[in-house]
Amino acid sequence: MTMNKKNTLKVGGLLTVGLFTLSACAGNGSEAAADADTGALRSITIAVPPNAHALGPATALQEGFFEEAGLDVSLEHIQSGAEGAALLAGGDAQFAIFSIDNAINSVVEGHNNILTVPLAQQGPERSDEPHGFGPIIVEAGGDIESLQDLEGQRIGTSVLGGEAYLNAYQVLEDEGVDVSTIEWIQIPGPQQVSAVLQGQVAAAVTAEPNVSIGMLDGTIEPLINGDGVLPNAPAFALASDRTWAEENADLVRSVQNAVLEANTLLNSDRELAETSISEYMDLEDEVVSMMKMPRYSEEPLTAEDLQAVADRLVEFDILAQDEMPSLEDVIFNAE
Repeated sequence: MTMNKKNTLKVGGLLTVGLFTLSACAGNGSEAAADADTGALRSITIAVPPNAHALGPATALQEGFFEEAGLDVSLEHIQSGAEGAALLAGGDAQFAIFSIDNAINSVVEGHNNILTVPLAQQGPERSDEPHGFGPIIVEAGGDIESLQDLEGQRIGTSVLGGEAYLNAYQVLEDEGVDVSTIEWIQIPGPQQVSAVLQGQVAAAVTAEPNVSIGMLDGTIEPLINGDGVLPNAPAFALASDRTWAEENADLVRSVQNAVLEANTLLNSDRELAETSISEYMDLEDEVVSMMKMPRYSEEPLTAEDLQAVADRLVEFDILAQDEMPSLEDVIFNAE
């Protein structure tokens, strides 16, 4: 695949990695360590958005996996990666959701975050079905009827240079769209559907459950699904402050084991997944039954897992090869 990525980010000319701008430092783990000494449940806060990417931690909480591990876990709902990074920076959360792409950029920029608990990954292959977990959506019955109609238009995405943006860019170019003509606009996830319907952008890359809700309302329709363009590559994970994680390796292992146990159940039991997400997000049954779920990670992250993500960052000229950090430095080794 031959690509010219030099002009892919047309807003301000700079790659925005807002996820990490506030996360240069974080609170220490002394309180949690003291809880362990007394035998009481150790308090942990996990910052996650109200979407299906966070279903692993939500299910681990609902099924009692955290409590069995001696953890008193609270889920803090956030609407952006920057919000999660701020909670880490202030020591108000010990874990927060990051995309793998931005985790690599975080290390390059000298921030102290590290990936600790895998959450979700791409599917094993691209699907021809437009309705996926994070497709490009357009207004139903609107002017955009084909992929080529997106040329010269504005497309909204949650983070410029992030997972959703890169998947969309790659799948559009794979389909022969002149992506260099597209202007990419950073729009928070909760505002993406309304931005499309109000004409602020011609399309947006948005995730479930917004896709299914809009389809059931008849207001939006998915145009193409980018999931699986990097088969089985990790997409999202929980991150922690590196120093805190090193000082609290037992807590990291406990959270990781509980989430991976929940993820394994979610992959094998659609009924459980629907029950869990209904409790977590308070959605209508019709929406839940229609929703596409991501593939949840069942094994700890390795440097090899991250290689495809790192290679794409170089291929898209988001990072130069000589800037790429050792991928071992991006993930926490909980051994």
